[in-house]
Amino acid sequence: MTTPVQRPPAEVRYADELARLAQRDARLGRRAPDGWRLSAPAVVEFVLGDGEEISAKFVGARSLVERCVVALATNRGLMLIGEPGTAKSLLSELLAAAISGDTTLTIQGSAATTEDAIKYSWNYALLLAEGPTARALVPAPVHRGMSEGKVVRFEELSRCAPEVQDALLSILSERVLSIPEFDGDARSVHALRGFNVIATANSRDRGVNEMSAALKRRFNGLGKDEARPGLDILTTRLRGPGAVQVFARLLGGRHASTALEWLNAHRGLVYAATLSARDAAPLALVLRAAPVEELRAHVGHTTEGVRAVIDEILAEQDLAPFDPATPWWAQAAQGITVARLPKGLVETLPPVVVEEGFRLADAEAQVLLTALMTADRDHPLLVAFRDQVPATVRDRFTIALLDTWLARGAAGKEQWLMVGSGCIAGDGFVHHLTPMVREWPGVAQHQRAVQGLAALRNVGSDVALQAIAGVASKVKFAAIKKRAGEEMEQIASTLGLTRPQLEDRIIPDGGLDERGTREFSFGARRFLASVTPEGKVIVRPLGADGRPTGKPRTALPAPNQSDDPRQAAEAKDELKVLKKTVADIAKIQRLRFEQAMVAGRRWSADEFQQYLRPHPLLRGLLKSVIWGVLEGETRVALGRLDEDGALVDVDDAPIDVTGRSVCIVHPVDLADDEIARWSEVQADYELVEAFPQLSRQRFALPAEQGDDLCLAGVPSAGIDPGRLVGACTKHGWQRGAALDAGVYRLFGQYFVAGDVTAVIQFEEGLWMGPMSEQDEQTLSAVYLLRGEFDPQNLDHGADPRFASPTFLGPIEHVPWSQAPRAVVSEVLATINAIAG
Repeated sequence: MTTPVQRPPAEVRYADELARLAQRDARLGRRAPDGWRLSAPAVVEFVLGDGEEISAKFVGARSLVERCVVALATNRGLMLIGEPGTAKSLLSELLAAAISGDTTLTIQGSAATTEDAIKYSWNYALLLAEGPTARALVPAPVHRGMSEGKVVRFEELSRCAPEVQDALLSILSERVLSIPEFDGDARSVHALRGFNVIATANSRDRGVNEMSAALKRRFNGLGKDEARPGLDILTTRLRGPGAVQVFARLLGGRHASTALEWLNAHRGLVYAATLSARDAAPLALVLRAAPVEELRAHVGHTTEGVRAVIDEILAEQDLAPFDPATPWWAQAAQGITVARLPKGLVETLPPVVVEEGFRLADAEAQVLLTALMTADRDHPLLVAFRDQVPATVRDRFTIALLDTWLARGAAGKEQWLMVGSGCIAGDGFVHHLTPMVREWPGVAQHQRAVQGLAALRNVGSDVALQAIAGVASKVKFAAIKKRAGEEMEQIASTLGLTRPQLEDRIIPDGGLDERGTREFSFGARRFLASVTPEGKVIVRPLGADGRPTGKPRTALPAPNQSDDPRQAAEAKDELKVLKKTVADIAKIQRLRFEQAMVAGRRWSADEFQQYLRPHPLLRGLLKSVIWGVLEGETRVALGRLDEDGALVDVDDAPIDVTGRSVCIVHPVDLADDEIARWSEVQADYELVEAFPQLSRQRFALPAEQGDDLCLAGVPSAGIDPGRLVGACTKHGWQRGAALDAGVYRLFGQYFVAGDVTAVIQFEEGLWMGPMSEQDEQTLSAVYLLRGEFDPQNLDHGADPRFASPTFLGPIEHVPWSQAPRAVVSEVLATINAIAG
């Protein structure tokens, strides 16, 4: 029988996962800190998931969660500081569930919160009858947390009065709660191991009180410099092999230098650690600095992940030095004076295999690094290096450069290690760097993300440019999203293109041929990769006649004795890059072409024939799309792309687009019988829609609309704020700027069709906080503005019923009766979703 509780606490909802993690700790020998239910790595796995048995519950940078766990392991409080709506409460709940198995010891801070709600209060009937006895005392969360050795959650600490906040000072310092009404030992409650406080604090908005410096010192404040003392304490307390995983994962964060120092000082624990290949990979930074004799002595006693790293390093020792007199190198490197490089850098890097069996010696590696310091993609040595060295080798080296820079603390003066790497990197480097660029703004690393964009631009490949375009369109952090958009606009302007035209030209093909396939060779065996309509890469072995045989697989097999090990390794690496490229393309391009349909974008016949129709990946992804062929403003044909990339009509007859334009037809512009016939074609060919087109709901203006500037029939009832934000976000609308007290009051969206910006205004306004804490909203006006307006610049809006603000400049409101039907349908679809 299911529980009637609307939202059970995390320890109940995820009881099975907590039990599995406890069993995993026991199996792997991972020790939990005193008073904790789980080990530190298990707590991180509970919050972020492991991709298998444990679900992801919190979307955020791994480094953030790891720093939280590190801070709590020091027996000091943890304070999560940030703007409203950044999931601080969710994270505190998940941490408490994993550490204590109890999230109910919670204090909700407000202006009305008193010390009694924090420490303890009294049952006054019993107090009068019995005096101050244990029966009369009513323990509050802090009392219970100290007595039971559990984590206490203090929500919105900054909303409490300063004198109430300071009630925590002695508790956090001495770990003792005084009860002056009791006598003897009962006067003091000493905290059991496991007790701690996770506080959340609002950094803005109304009702926020400044915290005293004394209170701040008693917390490890995440995202602030106060986190560093906690990490320093942790480095002195953690000693077991289980700690290696914690510090290995910190190598990619802002405390990487401290983690690297700890790992170098505890190499014996590194050899004894039980890690997966993924978790052990960062340890190459540590193990490459170890003497070769030491590695040989320990390799036989290590587990799989660490052993793989050591085996790779030992294999590197067998490579012969590359001859610097080789013509291409000697000519390109001529005249380069080696610069002063960061101490110990060369020793921690993998070898650069410029030819099979040959690697750059340290002297030549220093020359290459000197050229990278220029971050000049046209430097003669970097140009020659790109031409002569395979992309897989270049990716391995540049990824190591990036990871080394992060592990050394990501110093600004050494950022050339990332930016310069882009000058010789391939698409593997792009896939490694792009997720970091997306995450860095969320952990107060905006400038690092900006430099990451510069590195991607230096790569210059279609995959790299598409990665920048993806950041510009999908990342939630406005500043880096804007910067990526500026990069795209600048590149497009340089080429004399619009941004959408540039994005058409940089769609990667992943090395696929015109049939949408790519061959991979193991030497003795060959395999053919292709892409399914769902955007998945599959491979099949090729027979002696060159035809694919056997069942399709999602990965290449392990090499056998007849295969060439080097070719097999390269093929596997290249397939990984292809799969990642295809996955990214499918996600970005489906959304982009749906937005093109909604916005009413058109392509010239030349653009369609040159960039869309023959593209080996787009042809598969867009098989189901129905295209409209236009002469001027008149639609003359409807078609789809067949297996060969030709545009054919409903009867499979070819369509000539010469001298015409092409669009993705919006279903509102199709008759019912046209939708029925094309739906039959999709069913006959078993085509799955890339995005809702024929199945899309269609809406029309209400009969009473007339020439009104405000949309008629807008719901007048109160609207749930979460539904309002969710519906607008899902349908591609952008919110307005946060104004007074962080409140915004509109969403907007620009439509190329009709050249109009639609605006949805609402009252009372939403602030940047949890939707559950906000009031119902009322739609006040929905209207159209001529031209393109950034919603962030619309302030309180331009409601046509009132005088428009002069700072917006000349404004023309467009009657709804003059708007294209597709625009009307999309706006009404959003309103319908908002109304529920």
